[in-house]
Amino acid sequence: MHAADRCRHLRAAAYGRQVGSLRSSRCFFVIFVHVFARVLLWCIMAMPCAADFIPRAAECTSYWSFRARLRDVDHLLTGEAVARPSEVRAVPAPSCGHGFACGSWTLRPSGIIEGSLQLYVYTVDSMPDSPMDVLFIAVKVAPGQLRGCLFDAESKRETGFFAASEVPWSRLACRTIRRRAVREYASLPPFSLAAHPPLRAQATPLRLEDYRVGAQSPVYYIPAYFSAAEEVAISSQLTASEHLWRSMRGRRVQECGSSLSADGKGLVAEELPPWLQSVCQRLQRDGIFPAVFPPNHVTVNEYTRTQGIAAHADGPIYAPVVAIASFYSSAAFYFYGRQPRLRKELQWDENTDTPAHKPDGPPVECLLLRPRSLLVFSGSAFREQCHEVRACADARETLPTSVPLVNGHLANAEQGQVVERGRRVSVTVRHLLDILLSPESFTFTDL
Repeated sequence: MHAADRCRHLRAAAYGRQVGSLRSSRCFFVIFVHVFARVLLWCIMAMPCAADFIPRAAECTSYWSFRARLRDVDHLLTGEAVARPSEVRAVPAPSCGHGFACGSWTLRPSGIIEGSLQLYVYTVDSMPDSPMDVLFIAVKVAPGQLRGCLFDAESKRETGFFAASEVPWSRLACRTIRRRAVREYASLPPFSLAAHPPLRAQATPLRLEDYRVGAQSPVYYIPAYFSAAEEVAISSQLTASEHLWRSMRGRRVQECGSSLSADGKGLVAEELPPWLQSVCQRLQRDGIFPAVFPPNHVTVNEYTRTQGIAAHADGPIYAPVVAIASFYSSAAFYFYGRQPRLRKELQWDENTDTPAHKPDGPPVECLLLRPRSLLVFSGSAFREQCHEVRACADARETLPTSVPLVNGHLANAEQGQVVERGRRVSVTVRHLLDILLSPESFTFTDL
């Protein structure tokens, strides 16, 4: 047989046409691989989203549309989900609000699907203080069709039901986040918090409720959250990143991580510097940030001995939890009472780069932030109250006697005590929401 004819016969056999038998299974395998590679290459060239095709196929990803009814939510919740082996992520439809859900699932030998989800859904008018933890059980009722029940993770009581249908594609899979490369981080020295565990880590895991202070809801103060060796290591990182500082009225600032796009809808994602990634990983490991909104934005503030920051609130662009680490010097931190008009009266102050607000009434609580400590607050303390660190002309700050010092027992301090101030660095860690919660609350003059 002529070589060209033999080649045609082999190609026809690879496509399944019965034109003769192959003498060698090895030859069949080689030709099959060759043809399959050519077909796959043609598909890759033809698909507009070719770059995402192979990873999804390799991960056995499936896409689902869902409808859920929860007792604590007064409307039908619809949206889309992406399921990978033992992992599921979901977003609600825009008509239901904004938010995100993440969790895990397991397929039992009986065919029952079990899993857990952490869900956070918010709207312009409603921002829950914390995410919702739910368990779910589902069964396959038809090809590509699931039905199941939802249960409260704490009480194990039924809290809703859901139905899901498999779809060939999902807008969630196409959801793109613009990424910004930061080459400046490459010049920073290596860093790892694991090499310098704090004293607390040598004893027991963090129990956040053990550090709750004051009557505001809720505020936690954790002394010596970082070790002295870690503080020195962080100092070397700040020294090496001198080119990242920008000067503002009253302080110097480094903004790291994701930021809002100019239209206020969607994120421009950016990786944090390695040393801040280590800090955020510890915060997540200690349960300070829920899985559904991990830290993605960090503000590093540097104050001289006399500088502070005026009363302000973090605003509705962040998930309702914030962690503030203090280094190198002590400073008094003041909470003001609930401000009924806070969200309506916030105005962006370009000089201080904060959502500024002139608070009604005097401070209601004071905390002394010691070096290497961590302050965490959420709930109404985040949404309805202002806070400040006051400027101090002579670098000597007297803790007030007219305002309760709520963390004196943890900070080894008392009312009326004089605190010598020095250079202080605060690291403020938050989760920036991917869609601006209430754009009418802010007036941006320079975007």
